[in-house]
Amino acid sequence: MEAFTCVLIAANFARGLNLPTIWWKTHIEDKDCTEEFTVWVGDYPWTMYVTTEAENVWISSGWKTFARANEFCVGTMCRFGLLPWPAKTFNVTFSR
Repeated sequence: MEAFTCVLIAANFARGLNLPTIWWKTHIEDKDCTEEFTVWVGDYPWTMYVTTEAENVWISSGWKTFARANEFCVGTMCRFGLLPWPAKTFNVTFSR
């Protein structure tokens, strides 16, 4: 399973989560747009939106609610594993 990992810093709670641009453009899409994607934590799905512009990719909607509901804090490590189906769906695991 293709995956990437992020360790959260304070800015991720104020501005949102930037995603690894090269990874996203290689495994998802290389076009400027805003797209819906789904993340699963256990048996619960979350819908978020990712915006891609030039060399930046970030979660533009849904991140703050997701982070708050899962009690993320500075230093939380999140692993986003790309699921084979349906498209743009991830399994997210995390540790504090």
